Amino acid sequence: MQKRNRSVKILSALAVLAFLAAFATSASPTPAPEKTPANVAGTWAVHLSGDIGSGEQTFEIAQQDDGISGTFKGPFQTGKLEGTLDGNAIKILLSGPYPLRYKGTVSGDVMGGTVIGGQDVKSGTWSAKRTKRA
Repeated sequence: MQKRNRSVKILSALAVLAFLAAFATSASPTPAPEKTPANVAGTWAVHLSGDIGSGEQTFEIAQQDDGISGTFKGPFQTGKLEGTLDGNAIKILLSGPYPLRYKGTVSGDVMGGTVIGGQDVKSGTWSAKRTKRA
């Protein structure tokens, strides 16, 4: 009889452990979904203004998931661009003799934000409109 009681206790304990393990696994939080990066591939007409100066540029952007690359052309320099997207937030770095760092947001075929340039740390604002989708 003692063997039977002991077996019942062991089986009951194992059943409780199995239940707790199943509950703990199902109660774990679901990871937050990743932000889908905005689509920015294409040609963009960009306007700058502020103490950084005022001018027009063209961005040719290719996109791979949340990374971007391409070229830019402006009145004083041309070169390569690279950047990242986090949902609708965008960061772009223009390399060249006078590097420019753009931060902003994307909404469909428009984007804009702030820009900081060169070693002088001049700043301004920028806005862009997509003129051609890739």
